[in-house]
Amino acid sequence: MCQIDALRVLSMFFVCLLHVGGGYGGMATAANILDKGLVLLMLATADVGVNCFMMITGYVSWGKEWKPGRYVALWGQVAFYTVGLVVVASVVNMATQGDAGITWSRLGSLFLPVPFASAYWYFTVYTSVFLLSPAMGLLQARLNQKQFLTFILVCMALVSVCAPLSSGSSHWGCSTAWLCTMHMAGSYLREYPVKVNRAKGWMLILLGTFLGAAGCAGYIWLTKHGARLPYFPFDYSFPIVAAESVLLFVMFTNMEVKSKFACLLISVLTPVSFGVYLIHCHPCAEPYFRHLYSTLSGRLPCSSLCVIVVSLLIYAVTSMLDGCRLQLFRLMRVRQWSDKAGAWLTSRARNMVEWLVRQTAK
Repeated sequence: MCQIDALRVLSMFFVCLLHVGGGYGGMATAANILDKGLVLLMLATADVGVNCFMMITGYVSWGKEWKPGRYVALWGQVAFYTVGLVVVASVVNMATQGDAGITWSRLGSLFLPVPFASAYWYFTVYTSVFLLSPAMGLLQARLNQKQFLTFILVCMALVSVCAPLSSGSSHWGCSTAWLCTMHMAGSYLREYPVKVNRAKGWMLILLGTFLGAAGCAGYIWLTKHGARLPYFPFDYSFPIVAAESVLLFVMFTNMEVKSKFACLLISVLTPVSFGVYLIHCHPCAEPYFRHLYSTLSGRLPCSSLCVIVVSLLIYAVTSMLDGCRLQLFRLMRVRQWSDKAGAWLTSRARNMVEWLVRQTAK
C-alpha cells in the first residue's frame, strides 16, 4: 500500500498548490504570460487532488466492515482543529486588537451542521459519503463487474455532463453525488484492478493537463467577454479532470515503490496528510498563510516559483504541527475511545431500528 500512501501525500500537496495558486493569488500576481501559463499548468496538474483523495478512501475501505469508530476518530481530529484554531485566533485577536474578531454567526457556520466540525466543506460532504458507504458497498456486492462499472460511468455522466446543464451551476465537483461516485470508483479499482501501459498512461495524463489548462484559459477569456458557460474546466467533476484522476490513480496502483527511504518518508507523512488540509484551510488560519504568500511574492522572481515554495512551506509546517497533534491523540488513546464511542452509537442505532420495526409491524 506504499504506492497508495504516496498518492495520498501527493494529492494533499496538490490541494496546497490549488489553494496557493488559485485562492491565494498565484494567478493574479503573475507578471507575464509565461508566468501565468506556468501557474495555470500547475493548477491543471493539481486539480485531481480531491478526486484521488476520495478514491483512496473507497480503495482502502473496500471489503472492510463499516465501523462508526473510524468516523468518530476522524471527527475528533476535525473538531480539534475547528474549535482549537478558533480559540487560538480569538486569543491572538484579543491580545493584538482587543477584540475576539469572531461573530456568533461565524461560529455557527463553523460548528454546524456537523457539530464542532463544519469549518471544512470536504468533511461535511464526507460525512454524507460515510453514511452512504454501506449502501454503496451493498450495491457493489450485488452487481457484477460490468453492471457496477456501467453504474459508475452513468453516475459520472449525470454529474459531469447533465447536472451542470440542468442546474446552471458549474461546481458539482464539491457535491455528495460526485464524491460518492469517486468513492465507488476507488472501491471498483480495488476489486477489479486495471493495468495501463506506463508510457501511454503518463502521456494521456500530460495531454489532459494541457487540455485542462487550455480549456481554463478559454473559459476565462469567454467569461470576460460576457459568455456564461455551464462547465468550468477546473471543476473536480469536469470530464477531463475526472479521466485524469482515474488514470493517475490507476498508474499509482500499478506502481512499485522500491526505495526504503521513500517508503519511510511516506509512512511518516501519511498519518498527517489530512491535518495539512485541516490546518491551512481553517478560516482562522488561512489569512496567515495568505500573508505568507503575499510576503514572499514580492521577494521571489516569479509567481510560479512562489506558488511552489509557499506550498512546500505550508505542507512542511502543517505536517509538523499535525505530528504534535498525532502524538497527543496517541497519548490520550483517542482511537481507542473513538472505537468505544462508535460501538455505543452502533448499538443505539440498532436498538432504534429494531424499535421502529416493531412499531411499524403493529
